[in-house]
Amino acid sequence: MKKRLIIIGGIILFISIVNFAAAFYIMKSDNINLGFLKSNQTGEEAVPAFAPISPDTRNAALNDGTVHYSFDDSYKYDEPDALHLQERQLNRYNIARFLRELKYGTDINSYTLSQFLDRIDVPYSDIQIINPAGSINDRMKMLAMSAVYTDYDIDNITHLENYARHLWAYTHYFVVNGNGYAASVLTSNTQLVEGFCNDIAEEYKKTGSVRLHINPILEDYFDVDIPENFVWDSEKRAEASSLMSLSYSELINYLIYKSDETVLYSPLPLYNQGSGTWCDTPFAAGTVRSDGCCPTSIAMVLSYIYDERITPDVVAAAYDYDEYRSYNNGSFGVSMCRGVARDYGLNVIADKGFLSAEDLVYYLGHGYKIVMSVKGFDRSTGTGGDYSGGYHYITLAGLTSDGYVIVNNPGYATDITYDPPSKVAGNQSGKCYAIFSK
Repeated sequence: MKKRLIIIGGIILFISIVNFAAAFYIMKSDNINLGFLKSNQTGEEAVPAFAPISPDTRNAALNDGTVHYSFDDSYKYDEPDALHLQERQLNRYNIARFLRELKYGTDINSYTLSQFLDRIDVPYSDIQIINPAGSINDRMKMLAMSAVYTDYDIDNITHLENYARHLWAYTHYFVVNGNGYAASVLTSNTQLVEGFCNDIAEEYKKTGSVRLHINPILEDYFDVDIPENFVWDSEKRAEASSLMSLSYSELINYLIYKSDETVLYSPLPLYNQGSGTWCDTPFAAGTVRSDGCCPTSIAMVLSYIYDERITPDVVAAAYDYDEYRSYNNGSFGVSMCRGVARDYGLNVIADKGFLSAEDLVYYLGHGYKIVMSVKGFDRSTGTGGDYSGGYHYITLAGLTSDGYVIVNNPGYATDITYDPPSKVAGNQSGKCYAIFSK
């Protein structure tokens, strides 16, 4: 009897511990009122089905804009394969890197500042940047606003940094050698630049170092003029303000969650030129960030075909030669795609010219992957392409169940899109198309 009571008591104790742990977890998770941040998932399929198209139906896609597929239930969209899981880890790295720099007070415009210092032979290491008390809250504010502005496209670190730089430049000022300068002096070519540099040089000459004080100049950052077609309406302001109310660790975790939640489906991994792991790799006269759209597009195809991460820096380094790119005018797409096919043992049809919408549906429907040169948008005339501001390379990953082309765009402020074949065909520059298969 005593033994039975001990056993029963042990079971009750175990159940109590489990219930207490569960209650503590719920209490802890509910302790933060995230308001609009709570999940709104319905359990419905969030991505289009991907299935091959037969030659008999490819013409129908162009007649009515849709193709009817049978859904392949064997493909598990909610269980990313190993390659896409690696990309998710890369996204986390990018976020953590940027936040770490914010946390330790690294000026997000330090690269621009160092360029000015090079002109007057003042080492950046001799600059002492003095931030006001509580500057981490100031930077968290910019990060929250940048996340909302970019629609949480925080896997592409360049996209996030560009807007954070814009905010910082127009909401802060420097004090050096007793004179004040708006931080936007770093982004403009005005006479203030000369005065700013002269004051830095004068103080450096006197003391051998420079104390550069940085202070906020605006209280309401929402007042800053913003580029592109974006409005800080009441809903977006409330969204950003809710992010600002989070603690540092809460904001990190939420941004990582949002980056996972907003990832769109493509059979190929999406590599952005602006990723923190390869964006500064030299290529041509610049870097992968500035000139590497073709190597980045090719890297997506190679990673898919070989089911391993073959990243843009690897491709850029291997083909950074005159045969494959112009030092000042970007990649020779045809030559580079042919060289990649030769070196990696792939089949490729690569040439200058255009593919019709029917061609795109046919090749993508049969599992081919396409790297394509597209024209840029001309702001002066309001005409041109939809995928970039200049000549650019994109990757066509496949077709959705309703006949749209899955476009992996490696540019700065871009993502995966699902576009009609006619739109994609109409964006071609005629400089290169390359159709890859194993």
